Amino acid sequence: PHAPLVVVSTHLGAGILACSTPVRVAGEAAGTVSRNAEQFAAPPAAFTYHAPPIVSHTSPASGPVSGATVVAVYGSGFSRRGACDTVCSFGSLLVSGSIRSDGELTCESPAQTNASVEVRVSLNRQQYPAVGPPFVYTSDFVLDAVSPRSGPVGGGTALRVSAFDALGVANGSALSGGDDYR
Repeated sequence: PHAPLVVVSTHLGAGILACSTPVRVAGEAAGTVSRNAEQFAAPPAAFTYHAPPIVSHTSPASGPVSGATVVAVYGSGFSRRGACDTVCSFGSLLVSGSIRSDGELTCESPAQTNASVEVRVSLNRQQYPAVGPPFVYTSDFVLDAVSPRSGPVGGGTALRVSAFDALGVANGSALSGGDDYR
């Protein structure tokens, strides 16, 4: 068990105090409050210290500016045990995250302009790793044509696919920027 530590808090009014946790190793802790530094409220409130999450990569690493791409985020420290409000940040935009294991969680990319943003994870909506892997937003597109339009059941037909960008312009960049073409 950890030795008790005392931290100073600030009364914000309406039954709310603000304070910061001291440094500890990962594990369970309990906190309580005193108005006079002698008598403490019981029972104490549970608090879990966790290792900071680290994001190594995402799959896919790109998606359309319209958002809604289900992104698997890989790394370490995605423990359910210490998670209370898991979120993924795509640049400055936050979305809910769902922990699948200590090394994987999923989230859905929010709509955003064409950009490359860092993906970072927080288990408490406050602390994030300093850096994260890039997620590249690509232009929305509409398929224009597939040529040829038929082939044998045995497969092997080489297809040529063309598309329009979101403005309806057929150009070479309508399909660029992806990382996992299928």
